[in-house]
Amino acid sequence: MSEEKVNEIDWTLFESKYVQFPEGEPIDLTIKSWSQVEIDYNDEVSTGIKCDVIRENGREVDKVLRTGAKRLISALRPHIQRAEKMNTDLKVRILRTGQGYNTSYSVRPLA
Repeated sequence: MSEEKVNEIDWTLFESKYVQFPEGEPIDLTIKSWSQVEIDYNDEVSTGIKCDVIRENGREVDKVLRTGAKRLISALRPHIQRAEKMNTDLKVRILRTGQGYNTSYSVRPLA
């Protein structure tokens, strides 16, 4: 096993490739593309969405937003439809509040 010393650590190599929504912390996302997917969770298959995220809080990233959460999908829907009509990337601020069955999402467009 050889070790190579690197002067600068690329911290992005250690980050999750999925977007996470900490409770009460707004996240600014730029989403490039989206599609409907089948999600297998606890031996159950449900329908959800998958989005390619290219910016998170102003930083370039290569992440995925993959969710079956109906409340988040419903909140994103009008923004995705508007971006599809305008043929542009989607820029939104998402805020998650609550936990479990009390979880809700606020999605606001960004300029």
